[in-house]
Amino acid sequence: MSNAFQSSNTSFGGSGVGGSPQYNSAEDYRLGHANDGGPQVPVTRYDLNPFRAPWPLLVAAVVYFLAAAHWVYHVVDSRLVGMAYRRDSFDIIALGVGVVVLAIFVAYVLNGHAWARWALTAWSVLALFFLLHGTLWTIGIAAIIGTVLIWLPNNSGWLR
Repeated sequence: MSNAFQSSNTSFGGSGVGGSPQYNSAEDYRLGHANDGGPQVPVTRYDLNPFRAPWPLLVAAVVYFLAAAHWVYHVVDSRLVGMAYRRDSFDIIALGVGVVVLAIFVAYVLNGHAWARWALTAWSVLALFFLLHGTLWTIGIAAIIGTVLIWLPNNSGWLR
């Protein structure tokens, strides 16, 4: 009988029945449970629970969403107070695209996609320009905090 913590050919991506990857639930903490090395089960990305992500990723998601909420508040507030008659709508378009893209990237990071970490880093680099703005500098600070949190070493096991 093999030990649950010994690596085998089928753990972490070996071919199983029908060519689907097999994951040993005792070795892959992304499944949310550990056992004594029971049967290996086929797992897809859709079986992962994003709320079982490592805490730095969850905190980074909250930080990014708070930054997005601050951005929405600022744009809506500036539209309602004093600048309601502006003819250009660049800030509304930028807000819509930026918040939707941010939400998509955060969702993919929480679902375990490594490419989304790079995409969030690129979004954070663009968000650093908010440091130059008088009232939106907090979004730049949140982008720095979020980037540091998503690149912590213990997140590498979650992101593949």
